[in-house]
Parts: sequence; C-alpha cells; structure tokens
Amino acid sequence: NPQIAFGFGTHLCVGTHVARTTLAAVFGQLSQRITDLRVVTEPDVEPNIFARAVRSFRLGYSVRGAARRALLCAAMGNINTVSDIIRVHGVERADRTALVQGERRLTWAELYARARQMANLLAANGVGPQDRVAFLDKNGIEHFEVFYGAALLNAVCVDVNWRLAAPEVEYIVNDAQSKVFVVGREFVPILDAIAANLTTVTKILVIDGDGSYADYEAELAAQPDTDPGIAST
Repeated sequence: NPQIAFGFGTHLCVGTHVARTTLAAVFGQLSQRITDLRVVTEPDVEPNIFARAVRSFRLGYSVRGAARRALLCAAMGNINTVSDIIRVHGVERADRTALVQGERRLTWAELYARARQMANLLAANGVGPQDRVAFLDKNGIEHFEVFYGAALLNAVCVDVNWRLAAPEVEYIVNDAQSKVFVVGREFVPILDAIAANLTTVTKILVIDGDGSYADYEAELAAQPDTDPGIAST
C-alpha cells in the first residue's frame, strides 16, 4: 500500500489541532489509493511547524494531477500565478537562497524586494496589466528581477533569444509592442542597430551600461520597494 510521509528532522510532527485537521482535510481529497497517513503531534512545537513539515514532504508515486496540486498548495501557500511565486516565497522562504550566479546570491526576500523595485520602475514607464517588457541577455539574476517585476504588475516578460540577428530582435520587440526593453551590455551593438526603429519602447535599460543608455542598477535603486498589489490573471 502506498504511503505518504511528512518528514521533519528524524520524525513526523505537526504541532496543532488546526494543522492536524488541515492535513486530514487535504488527504481526504487526494486519492483513495492513499491508505496510510500518520500524524504525530507534539505539545510545544513552534506555530509554523505545519508549514515547515509540509514543505519537506515526500510523495508516493500514486499522487498525481489535482491531488498533487492540492498538496502543493498546502505545502507552499496559495500559489496559482507567477506573481504568487515571488509573493509567497518572498515571505515564507525569506531567508532561503533563491538564486546563485557566480559569487552572487539572492535570498527570496532580496529577490522579492528587487522585483518590487522593478515593478515600480516599469510602472513609472507606463507598463500596466498585460503590457510587454522585452529582455535581451543571457541567463542571469536580472532576468528573474524583470520576470517577477513584470508579474507583480500582471505584465509579461518577453525573453528574446540572444542568438538572433538584429533585424529579428527588432521584429520581436516591435511585434510584442514592448514598452520597456532591458538589454545586457554584451548586446548593446544589437541595440544600437535597432534603437531608432523600436516603435513602442519608451524606456531602454542596459545592464552594466556604459552611459549610452539608462543604467539598469541605477534606475532600479531609485525606486521604492513597495508591492504594487496588482493581482495576476
């Protein structure tokens, strides 16, 4: 018979009656194939032990589809949209490492703060729900700042393949009707070739720029880190 165990340390522990009741409710809807659920309670355990225990869950092979999604919701908060990811993890996993790039690390709290600043920077340049923000660079931390920053406005980050030629980049940015274009320093030559032809872009940000365009970090640092509070759809 398949089993599900919530492992925390060396044993199973859920601290309160509410947590125990919640577990029972969740598992009651999962699958008739789950035949064994063990919940061990301890009297003096910290209030958030349920969330911590659930996050370290181990799932048997029989939990699939809607059942697995229900369990994940219980484990990580109510995550239904991209913006929920950064909002939930930015609080519940605040001190945990979110991103590593070389010697640079960001916790979830730090990533959330910078995403909020990015959201305010984008909003100050006319980006709103369902608008597009184009991004041209290789993978890096800045991509996630723009990606989540746009999500906090219910906007969309358009990732442009960095291997494309200038005319192809120009077409994608214009076709997406992007309002802001974020470009890595390595790709400034492509930007120089197409900047005059970008029909909807009102703001260009260059990561580690040389002064020819607005500097990504300087513009970001000037923004407040308040959450715009826009729900994603």
